Amino acid sequence: MPVKRRTAKRRQQINADAVAAFVAGDEAALRDAMSLSPWEFPTLPPLNEASPWPEGSGGAAWWPEGQELHLALMEAAQ
Repeated sequence: MPVKRRTAKRRQQINADAVAAFVAGDEAALRDAMSLSPWEFPTLPPLNEASPWPEGSGGAAWWPEGQELHLALMEAAQ
């Protein structure tokens, strides 16, 4: 059965409060503004760096998505 493509929900969560928290560097406010669970994105990963987490670990799994989120927040902040 065909599956409908969906846009990432994370993009929909980037709002004015999230951008303001990102610019201020307030990780707790960013987490609240984007409704992130405690285990999601403990910090935004540095851009253009390889994952420090071992391959196959949870940290390595979220690293690319975290970098995309970081880029989207930077783009929205401009």
